[in-house]
Amino acid sequence: MHEGRLAEEIRDAGVEFAVFDRREHSFVRTYKNAREFLKGRGVQILHSHRYKENLLALMLREPVKARFLIRTQHGNPEPRTLKGRLVYALDRVTGRCVDRVVSVSSQLNDYLLSYLQPSQVETVHNGIDLRSVCSSLNVAEARRRLGIRPDVPVIGIVARLDPIKRHDIFLRTAKEVVSEIPEAVFAIAGGGNQEPALRTLAESIGIAQQVRFLGHQSNAYDILRAMDIHLITSDNEGLPMAVLEAMALGTVVVSRKVGGIPEVINDEVEGVLVDSADPRQLASACVRVLRDGDMRTRLASSARDRVSRCYSAEANAEAIVRLYRTLLTGRSDAATQPEPLVVADGR
Repeated sequence: MHEGRLAEEIRDAGVEFAVFDRREHSFVRTYKNAREFLKGRGVQILHSHRYKENLLALMLREPVKARFLIRTQHGNPEPRTLKGRLVYALDRVTGRCVDRVVSVSSQLNDYLLSYLQPSQVETVHNGIDLRSVCSSLNVAEARRRLGIRPDVPVIGIVARLDPIKRHDIFLRTAKEVVSEIPEAVFAIAGGGNQEPALRTLAESIGIAQQVRFLGHQSNAYDILRAMDIHLITSDNEGLPMAVLEAMALGTVVVSRKVGGIPEVINDEVEGVLVDSADPRQLASACVRVLRDGDMRTRLASSARDRVSRCYSAEANAEAIVRLYRTLLTGRSDAATQPEPLVVADGR
């Protein structure tokens, strides 16, 4: 639905694809363009990833003669308006018409099973390509690029500036950390219309000088490299890619105990989980990690090992292909079958 990093990676991989920019095309025009693009290609599976794409896939199924519909649910719905609630209600109704819904975490299954049959839900955890999740910078270099002294503690967050991410809690946690470690710096990477309000909050609680608003960043890996701690303050999450990336890069994750994050991080083993939204408790966990170098080293090492063993891109891809072949053949051992796949993946 737009150009960007995903489109670039698909193009580089030599996969035939098309972009229908949602900023330039109406929904009807997007449907017509997608229908013409897919017709006659022998598409067996339509795989969609968000509510607009879900509706498109449902409408395209008959015109392109696709045999199966698959959706991926990346997190709990976040409706904040009447329109949003209506959209998600429609998504739930149409969800009953699909063959499988891929859930990125076991926790998310509880929501899906409130309106789907158990046979429709398949859990496939997110994965990352460990070869590409890297930074050419050392910690000191990464911090200098952000205008941060190499010798100060850095706590950061990489997330869109959206209410569900609770950057307000992040800032109030920062206030508590500063009372213990005055030299600490806080980096916020991500774009969104919440920035003016968050800047005002930082000013009002007296920490504006310690906070860096970095805006949208095309290379989050260099930002994560600059951090001692990646702090997650969201009200809910599916299984955030930024958490897996931080773990792979050796940045300690301190997070509220929400969504699918406890499936990835065992408390005090691969990171620190806080079962509270209280900034004082989150700050206490952060201060403990910052002051204990041995703890940071242990957590970072365990986190890298867990990601490499359990959350690789290869494991994710194998699980998705196995699901495709199971649907096409009706056999659960279909991963070994050589039948070619024709899949339309709408993201």
